Amino acid sequence: MQEQLLDPNVKIDKNYSNLHIPEINVNISKLLPKNFIFFQFRYKFFNELKWSKDEIILFLKFLKKTKGNVVFCSDIENNKISNEYKKFFLDNFSYIDLNKNILDNKESPKNVFYLKDLSGIDMFHIIKNSLISIAKEGIISHISYFHKKRCHNLFNFKITNKEDVRHQRIGYSEWCKGMKNSFSFLDSDFNKTIRKISKFI
Repeated sequence: MQEQLLDPNVKIDKNYSNLHIPEINVNISKLLPKNFIFFQFRYKFFNELKWSKDEIILFLKFLKKTKGNVVFCSDIENNKISNEYKKFFLDNFSYIDLNKNILDNKESPKNVFYLKDLSGIDMFHIIKNSLISIAKEGIISHISYFHKKRCHNLFNFKITNKEDVRHQRIGYSEWCKGMKNSFSFLDSDFNKTIRKISKFI
């Protein structure tokens, strides 16, 4: 996805002074709802938390209640588990396909849209137009920082004591120094997760 943001014909200098910002897909503003949260679903992350699919639906509905609209994407990998989740999302949510200029609306849940086969370039612009992004710490955090957009990072480190928490907080602050992102450490307790994230969005 990161490579899609790079023009192979342009040599980037050490100061990134000739960095090419790709043009926004004109269909994005036509197909996306106004005032939305962007969420990136990563199946390995949530499988480790042992969240059920019902809990994932409840989480997306919770995000909708906070801001009114949610758009979300899933893993770009094509394997048995990721494809199972992709089918699950297409079967249970309205979806937007920016590659084919399609908006498929379902009756329920309203105002929650799955972004089918989202490209790196389109994700770059979607984050720019979001109110806030929520995702496992990674590329979403850095694109949000580039656009000066709010981002809430999710972590699922195994925590056994207060020292573990302290260690992970220090590691996070070093990796994301100056980015000013909020973050939550999650575990398998779904209701506790909702309470934690509610404080930040």
